[in-house]
Amino acid sequence: MTDSLDKINFILTLEENALDSLTHAVEHLLENTRDTDLKYAVLHIFHAVELFLKARLSKASPELIYEKKKVEIDGFTVKFRDLQSRLSDIGIILSEQDKSDLKFLQKVRNSIEHYQFSGNYEEIENYVGRAMRFLKIFLYKELGIDLQNELSESTYQALLDAFGSYAERMSKQNISLHPKDYG
Repeated sequence: MTDSLDKINFILTLEENALDSLTHAVEHLLENTRDTDLKYAVLHIFHAVELFLKARLSKASPELIYEKKKVEIDGFTVKFRDLQSRLSDIGIILSEQDKSDLKFLQKVRNSIEHYQFSGNYEEIENYVGRAMRFLKIFLYKELGIDLQNELSESTYQALLDAFGSYAERMSKQNISLHPKDYG
């Protein structure tokens, strides 16, 4: 009889890993039956964003995702705070809105990882919507990934709904979003 551990052979690319985390974030957002579901929605969406940024760096050169800029299987990967400058070094310039969104996403994630977390469904939906605003454009432009083609219809729709709710709340506060964000 074959040991069940022998059957676990798989490889996830950075993009596949990120898409899985994105899907898992939506599952927690929609389930929202336990106190921790919203926490996991935040953690997984941030993980997805970070992996997609690293995937873009890796597309230019795999060693760029490593702290010491050389491929080391056991080496540390670049810290989130350094991703923007490394992207800039390869010609990927993020808008001020993108930088603001990434800083916000990191701040909320750090609160969970290093301190405490409080929030409600609307706040977490805003968080997911803000991440979706960034991802939808970044992924298509920089990695050629169209989320609509990569995610299940229900997962993609949940992300669009979160973005729509976020955009509507921003509109009510007279905070404009670029028209391309609505595509």
